Amino acid sequence: MSTLLNWLHQLYAVLALVPFVAFFITWFIAYRFTRDKRRSTHYSMDITTLFLIGSVAYMGRNIFGSGMLLWTLLCCSFWWRLGR
Repeated sequence: MSTLLNWLHQLYAVLALVPFVAFFITWFIAYRFTRDKRRSTHYSMDITTLFLIGSVAYMGRNIFGSGMLLWTLLCCSFWWRLGR
């Protein structure tokens, strides 16, 4: 179990540090299932946003020493998404 968690942690770290890789991977997976380029692009943008929010929250926790930035980013992103 510990090995699996370490592997997932490393995978998330790589995808969060190199977000365009996460975008292309999710785009190809979404396109394979939907066969719609526009829909695949939207799914990929949403999933890449989660990786970016996670990496910004991690950096904010290291710089400011507080985990509050994660919740602020999540609340702002959901509020912005509802307003669209």
